[in-house]
Amino acid sequence: MRRQFILLIGMIAILTMCNNWGWENIESDQEAQLNIFGLVSLDTSIISFVQVRQTLNLGEDEDVLIATDTVWYGDSPYDFVFEETYRSKFMIDSAVVTISDGTQTVRFFPVYTEDDYSGYYKNEYLFIKKVNVVYLDTLHRFIPQPQTNYYLEVTVPDGREVTGILITPAQPSLEKQSIPDTLHLLKSFTIPFAVLDDDHQILRTITEEEVGENEAIIEPGKASWSSLPESFSDTDDEEFRCTMEIRLTAMDANYYRYFVQKPLDDEFVSFVLGEANSGLSCGIEGGFGLFGAIAVDRIYRIAVR
Repeated sequence: MRRQFILLIGMIAILTMCNNWGWENIESDQEAQLNIFGLVSLDTSIISFVQVRQTLNLGEDEDVLIATDTVWYGDSPYDFVFEETYRSKFMIDSAVVTISDGTQTVRFFPVYTEDDYSGYYKNEYLFIKKVNVVYLDTLHRFIPQPQTNYYLEVTVPDGREVTGILITPAQPSLEKQSIPDTLHLLKSFTIPFAVLDDDHQILRTITEEEVGENEAIIEPGKASWSSLPESFSDTDDEEFRCTMEIRLTAMDANYYRYFVQKPLDDEFVSFVLGEANSGLSCGIEGGFGLFGAIAVDRIYRIAVR
């Protein structure tokens, strides 16, 4: 569970920093709109979560103080700092969040997470921290299944409500027995996998040394992907050897539209460029954002030149 929670925080940090789904820029005072990011994950290394945010009016403070403390770091009477913890007012920590498959309804509860780099000294004695709020199934009752309908309901204390619906993708499956134990980066190699007729997939090859990286969108009906040979120079290490992760991620229609189709339509070439998604709602009614799902299969191989 600890490893899952660390991975979850890392994923939230990436999405928060690299994508503009968190809130909407506004030009005049208006009624606050809810912004939702909900992920149903069939990957055992990432737990499902929901984030609830809202727009703010012009001139409104972005942060609210939620805690103060005195932190001692030594034995001297002067070895302390005052610590103030703030939460962004874009985030809502008092919503009622549930996900249902039509039979079982599971409540997700707010949990505070802290970015490792959120703290800084405002002066010599005052340390500032900022926290995120994420809604989790803290009772561990939510076990999503492939090709299943799920329904999201988010209600905030002032009565605003957002709903969402998705169909989880089929479980992706790499043909592990057909993938060699060692892959040669200077040669083309092929990664076979089971055909998914209805879901898009992303295939990534990730190496420890950040070489031979690949990322490809797999269209429904495809059964394999082939790499391009890596270029080689005399200065490269001919004895190079490292571990390669081969990760195949299936996406539901909402996730694909939000992170792949919409950025491509707007001439964005990277999934981490999310500015094109401003105002986009995928699987969400009553607000902005995304209610999407992923499923993952992965293996590890040795990569050499």
